[in-house]
Amino acid sequence: AHSITYAPTSQLSAWTDISTKGKRVKFGLLAGYAANLGFDGPAAGKYFGLGQDVDYLYRFAPRIEWYSGRLMLALETEYTVAAYGEPGDDGLVRNSSEVGNFRCLAAAFYFF
Repeated sequence: AHSITYAPTSQLSAWTDISTKGKRVKFGLLAGYAANLGFDGPAAGKYFGLGQDVDYLYRFAPRIEWYSGRLMLALETEYTVAAYGEPGDDGLVRNSSEVGNFRCLAAAFYFF
């Protein structure tokens, strides 16, 4: 019989979302960081998963919301960076380089 064992990948992740409490205009910021910390030792064979080649990522997303009665208009920008590299047999990523993405979102909400 062939035996298979499973082990978790360790990671570090910290995220925060702060905002003001204005009645007409609110400002906010989502910010976060996540890092791949690998396995507790080398893998005994092939391993599978999503994002195996991501060393770390971070995101900053400031926003503004404007309220008028039941209507809310919002504008958010987001900058996300992921560091891609070569996964090793210990799950750690080496020789990573950053790739960034900028996004802008405009939204209108009507609450009824």
